[in-house]
Amino acid sequence: MHILTTTSASLDDLAGPVDLRQTPADIVALSFTDSDLAGLAAAWRADAGRLPSMRLAALRDLRHPMSVD
Repeated sequence: MHILTTTSASLDDLAGPVDLRQTPADIVALSFTDSDLAGLAAAWRADAGRLPSMRLAALRDLRHPMSVD
């Protein structure tokens, strides 16, 4: 017989909510990788006048469900 280890977690066990204090935009790009975000930012800046507004956010900062709101 095998006994499975289980754990339970609550919102209190997670990282606290974070407000990124960003203004709304047409597009929001999310990534775990800083190099992805840096590449997107550089590509957007190259032609920013013709592109919709964009915000970037690191997913590691959005671990708490209330951070997404």
